[in-house]
Amino acid sequence: MNRAVSFLLVAFTVFSWLPVQAQQPDIRLVPLSSLPTSDQARFQRTEALDTVLNLPFWDDFSQPIITELGFPIPDTLKWLPSSLNTRINSGLPIIPPTVGVASFDGIQLDGIPYSTGEVDDASDSLVSRPINMAVVPEANRNSVYFSFYWQRQGNGEFPDAGDSLRLQFLTSENEWNTVWLRDGGDSLATEEFVQEIFPIFNTAYFHERFQFRFQAYSRLTGAYDTWNIDYVYLNQNRSESNTAYLDRALTRPPSSLFEGYTAVPIEQFRTDPDRYLGITSVEFFNLNVQLQPVRYSAIVRDAATNQEVVLNDSTAVSPVPIGLERRTISANPLDVSQLDLSADSLYLETEFSIIAGDTIFDETIDYRVNDTTRAVFVLDEWFAYDDGDAEFGVEVNQQGGKVAYQFVAPEPALLTHIDIHFPPLNQNQRVPIQLIVWRQLADTLGEEIILREVNVSTIPGATYNEFTSYELLVDNVPFYVDVQDTFYIGYEQQSDQFVAVGFDKNTDASDKTFFNIDGTWTQNPDLRGSLMIRPRFDRDQADFLTPVPTVPTEKSNELKIYPNPTNGLVWVEGQCDQLVVLDLYGQQLLEQQNINGKSSLDLSAFPPGLYIIKTNKKGSVSSHKILLR
Repeated sequence: MNRAVSFLLVAFTVFSWLPVQAQQPDIRLVPLSSLPTSDQARFQRTEALDTVLNLPFWDDFSQPIITELGFPIPDTLKWLPSSLNTRINSGLPIIPPTVGVASFDGIQLDGIPYSTGEVDDASDSLVSRPINMAVVPEANRNSVYFSFYWQRQGNGEFPDAGDSLRLQFLTSENEWNTVWLRDGGDSLATEEFVQEIFPIFNTAYFHERFQFRFQAYSRLTGAYDTWNIDYVYLNQNRSESNTAYLDRALTRPPSSLFEGYTAVPIEQFRTDPDRYLGITSVEFFNLNVQLQPVRYSAIVRDAATNQEVVLNDSTAVSPVPIGLERRTISANPLDVSQLDLSADSLYLETEFSIIAGDTIFDETIDYRVNDTTRAVFVLDEWFAYDDGDAEFGVEVNQQGGKVAYQFVAPEPALLTHIDIHFPPLNQNQRVPIQLIVWRQLADTLGEEIILREVNVSTIPGATYNEFTSYELLVDNVPFYVDVQDTFYIGYEQQSDQFVAVGFDKNTDASDKTFFNIDGTWTQNPDLRGSLMIRPRFDRDQADFLTPVPTVPTEKSNELKIYPNPTNGLVWVEGQCDQLVVLDLYGQQLLEQQNINGKSSLDLSAFPPGLYIIKTNKKGSVSSHKILLR
């Protein structure tokens, strides 16, 4: 096939029923459903369906409701439960007015497409709760205006000609009137957020149960045709020029504390923090037309202890932001001396907040809710480039196609697991793949240097953005890999069936991502984002393979037992009165007495697995774990 790697935007449901022989070998970007697939994923905050609101209505989607399984959904105090198919997120918009938007595509709440047939029709909708417009005084009704921001595509899939997003109002006759419509296709001139505002003069809308809804019309076979909505505002005492607000908003979560990573093994970080530390930042948007002084604070909070490290404390933004200005604000570097790096792990909640004169405009409009944003970055036992939230997937449908992901561990480490996010798609159910760990993708002769190969099946996560963890086992025996400096993890496709791996478009590790679908390793700079594949170094497993004395001993009592792992022959150097080999059930398999100097043990007669070597010198007992391959 052509060595030029092509990247297509195609929905997963099409793949699930195309015959294998009709599919061309390729690497593809896949629109995904990131919404729940379980009946447990239901909203937690509910109101009776007959609840009626009063003006004003305002939602900037910065405060979604989070379900028990972690799914962000529209605020059910403002929107009907039928709106739950619409995803609330900060990953699909590009340069939004505020942090968090409502995104529309062709997928239902349960991750199932609206239809299996190739048809464009009504898909996601966002429906307000009833609003009592009858109480608006006659004299004020010509001052009732509706406004919102919209964006096509963002980080999602481009809406084609024939697709559309519509705003509809419910009349007193219970009919939905379309009052605003945008079509998809190339005729759209901008990919930025655009604000719309128009009056509500029609007397048919001033009734006790007025509602409005955003309705997407799209291809119904998958997560196609993305539209983003933000900053919805309906109120009286407005005018057509009322498109600025006394609101200064943060527009995205903080960037990572770590340069290039969102998670780093704490053992690697301890040895050289400066190698990993970056500068975290956020962006704010002045939604008003006037100059506005802004001050900001930034803290890093240990999620386990609540201990805080202050990066900035009411720092003035200089120069003073002008009207409708966007600006990136950066925190001071993190002082790692204030962290407890002796801990096994640190989950560092990074929080920015601004003080910009925002107030409670009305009891239902609190402009301060978008003045704070948070993200968590991790020091534990894995590397991660991604932010943990998949906007798309990357898939290879060719048998023998490979994906490799580059990492660097400056300090020696024992790779025990590979963690992968497989989105909950039909084609991801129990598909065979081979996990691979490489030292090099091509040596001086152009050959791959492979450190480990493990056959597994894909298992989608049961919860929101969940990773599936694969231990490096061969015939249920640990075959962990010692790594240092550059190494690669990834997989080889074992069939022509599509396998989609989560893809984060808000971070970029494209320079670490390699594909091989025709015998040659290549990269594509157009595929900007991060695969949701992570190397993990389980310290419990690593410790189990490290000699640990059960009783403190003097240095003279220590023995050298090597190699570990072993193929059968084990050398023992030192002195001890007694040495016994036990299996994991405590059964004694071998015994030696009065070791003095260098001695050997032959374990080749025993099956592969983990064994315990116990030594005793003058009543001082030590245990050593050893892996037999």
